[in-house]
Amino acid sequence: DAIDLHVGLRLHKELGDTILKGEPLITLYGKDGTSLDEAARRGRRALSISAEAVSVPPVISRYISCGE
Repeated sequence: DAIDLHVGLRLHKELGDTILKGEPLITLYGKDGTSLDEAARRGRRALSISAEAVSVPPVISRYISCGE
């Protein structure tokens, strides 16, 4: 598949960040309203917002060495 440089997203928050009502979480970029509507629907299903603090897993879970 070809990469379309006119579409994408920008994440404004990371896992565990505090958010305020009305604050943007994601900005979507697209070529037409239909594809943006579908991306927004998928994004809403993928997000979970909680009043409780969440534990943030480490970015790096382990290091692997080549051995020497």
